Amino acid sequence: MIRGLRLLPLLLVSLALSARSQERPPVERTDAIARELAADVKRSPTRPDNLQERMERLMHFAMSSGRPERYLRKDKVHHIQKVAGAGRRKKAARLVDDLYHEAVSA
Repeated sequence: MIRGLRLLPLLLVSLALSARSQERPPVERTDAIARELAADVKRSPTRPDNLQERMERLMHFAMSSGRPERYLRKDKVHHIQKVAGAGRRKKAARLVDDLYHEAVSA
């Protein structure tokens, strides 16, 4: 009985690790979604009026990939926020498109 209790924490940790590994989407699936997002941007580039929506979509994709640093660099996101906050929304839209294309090449 006591031996079984000693193994219980190890079993719980192994179950938690296996569940966590299943949360991450496979790399191939994530890369396919990144290509799909970039193709969407290519069909209709980001405009000042859909800038926020596109940025949220890209952030959601990066966070749900489980590897946001692979697809999205914090310094670039902060730069886009500063540019948009300064009223230069057309330039910010071009920068968001660049981020989408970087996600494909990552």
